[in-house]
Amino acid sequence: MIMERFRPRKRWGQNFLVDHNIARKIVSSAELSPKDIVLEIGAGKGILTGKIASQVKKVIAVEIDKKLCSFLREELKSYKNVEIIERDFLKLDISQFLGSGSRSSVKVIANLPYYITSPIIIKLLNMKGWSEATFMLQKEVGERITASPGGKDYGSLSILVQYHCYVEKRFNVSRNVFRPKPDVDSVVIKLKLLKRPRIKVKNKKLFFEIVHGAFSQRRKKLSNSISNVLKIDKHLLEELLERLNISPARRAETLSIEEFATISDSLIGSRSDSSER
Repeated sequence: MIMERFRPRKRWGQNFLVDHNIARKIVSSAELSPKDIVLEIGAGKGILTGKIASQVKKVIAVEIDKKLCSFLREELKSYKNVEIIERDFLKLDISQFLGSGSRSSVKVIANLPYYITSPIIIKLLNMKGWSEATFMLQKEVGERITASPGGKDYGSLSILVQYHCYVEKRFNVSRNVFRPKPDVDSVVIKLKLLKRPRIKVKNKKLFFEIVHGAFSQRRKKLSNSISNVLKIDKHLLEELLERLNISPARRAETLSIEEFATISDSLIGSRSDSSER
């Protein structure tokens, strides 16, 4: 048996869910229908895959581990609607596998490896062709994604995801339902891709440059962190912030996504490279 000789690989963050009740709860949270195409990222030993396949039109299961792919093809051979893709999701052009299905019928489900959670989410946000994503991920990362202004968990990842998606926390998952047991607990969250971004900004590149810059120096006052990243005069920035009724002494974690957008739009033209690209 393939799985009898299989040893989880630490470099790929292989901690396998073994609780079928939790697996059913995750699939239920995805709110699947018979017309859906599901992209599963990191199929592992397939504890979710079969449960998904019984409810949908097609499952495209991406798995990087060659041995696991061999196991999955044998284990799931009775499901004619499952396609196993042996690839690294971060290097995969998934559009070729999604076919011509409508955007609203493609959903994503994943038990995300802790060490590459953010890169996977960022790639997904830059992809077209999906409508919803149900993720199980490290609890700490889930708290960052769902965080509101004012807390220590609120940061650039919060704004990036909430700019593109409606975000909802579903339920916590104990570390005890994984083998091998990880050092931290997990959480299941659901993302619903917005038809248009949560806010309209004049220059998306500048907006996120300001956000990332402000949070990269989150202990500094806003006037310092933004002037440093944009290379603009601090006193001119302070005057602009005061005109916007935003105190220059505030710190990044206190600003809403709308306030960041206001600052970004007001700074258009302050640098020669701030034109829309």
